[in-house]
Amino acid sequence: MKNTIKVSPVWTKDLVARRAAEFLRFEQAMREAQLDYRGACARFIRKNRIEVRLDTSDEKFRRATRKQFLAFHAAKRSFYNAKRRLQTAVRNCAELARAI
Repeated sequence: MKNTIKVSPVWTKDLVARRAAEFLRFEQAMREAQLDYRGACARFIRKNRIEVRLDTSDEKFRRATRKQFLAFHAAKRSFYNAKRRLQTAVRNCAELARAI
């Protein structure tokens, strides 16, 4: 096992800008995945002619929407990770701290 020292990135305006762009990309990806999941839910409702409240614990529903559900939650995790990385970059950027 190697003894490694973790070096933190240099917190610059450029890094903050890259993190902001990354955040926006993940936000858009999350919205698209959410729309795909909602579309899968709507298709299931139409296909099964459900007129009352949808039971999301129904095994048939879960099987029909599993792929979109997992993609949506993976996109949400990526979005929240990008959000935290952006917040950390803004908080640690000395150039931005002096501007405030």
